[in-house]
Amino acid sequence: MPRMVNGIGTWFCTAHVDAGWGWDDAVECAMFVYLPVWPIRVCHLRLEPGGSFAPENYQAIPLRWSDQLVRQVFLRCWFGGCIGLGALCLALLGLHALSPPTGKSYVVREWTVLQPILVPLAPCLIVGGIVGQVLMGNSGRRQQDIRLLLGLHRLGSSDPSMWPDNELEAFNFTQSVFGTSTYADAVPQLLQAEAWTGAMWAARLTTARENRTAGDALTADVLAHPGTQKALQSYKLGAASWRDSMGVAQLQQYQAQHSIVDAQVLFQLALMEQVTQQKRIQASDEFVAGVAAIGALIGLGLAAWLGSMVNIQVALLAGVVGSVVGAIAGALLCNAIVSRR
Repeated sequence: MPRMVNGIGTWFCTAHVDAGWGWDDAVECAMFVYLPVWPIRVCHLRLEPGGSFAPENYQAIPLRWSDQLVRQVFLRCWFGGCIGLGALCLALLGLHALSPPTGKSYVVREWTVLQPILVPLAPCLIVGGIVGQVLMGNSGRRQQDIRLLLGLHRLGSSDPSMWPDNELEAFNFTQSVFGTSTYADAVPQLLQAEAWTGAMWAARLTTARENRTAGDALTADVLAHPGTQKALQSYKLGAASWRDSMGVAQLQQYQAQHSIVDAQVLFQLALMEQVTQQKRIQASDEFVAGVAAIGALIGLGLAAWLGSMVNIQVALLAGVVGSVVGAIAGALLCNAIVSRR
């Protein structure tokens, strides 16, 4: 079982390609000072917070080894480490500027050597880390869109091209899924039928079981299709449900036209709707809490300012009362706004 104490041990480093379902690709790594130094295995991960002072629980589904995933995870973590190290260097420079060492101690001599190094190094580390994180984020967005189109299934939201061989055996008969001799043949037909999720499934299964190069090209075609882009945007903006955005009804109609009576289940629609509803409730609660906190700060500042015109005791009492009133007013206003949506 992975375990890390004070930044040393083994733990999971995620690729940040979670499409919002709570699942992410990850690499279990040997860690030193919270940074990965050696990959152990790749998996599809869901972390469950254990509550206050309790360890996190997790569910890890094994995936096929991927050098690309390991590279992506390591680079993201180390770019983040560069930002942290650069910030530490800036903090040391700031402390030296505020309180420079005096005398002829060894600290003065060492700082004379270190300062010319830290001055250019700190901004370079921060800028380089930020640029690296942005570049890695651009790569991750493609993976997120793929997972959005695939939806939740029996292996979380993982990409079929990364499934182990034993898991791929469940999709050995293409006729029972799309009614074509190959997965690749189904992609243009599914795009024409506006079954966007089915097209992505066919493209990724092409990558996994038939031809990786052709599958990646078909995946790019699916993602670049105007209808797919519109579907992704509609779902991300909350204008339509996953079922309506991704063409589930169109996929079912396509399967009926191809006389596929006992089609294999690709995704878990009920679970996705449940997760989406939970996310909306959580987002509404966070919105209410945020507005209530802002209202509390405004009430605190305004009441304390008015109370300070009398004396400090009145200012303190007014600040407490004002923060409570502001929080309640903010929460009520926010609830009213949310209920009208």
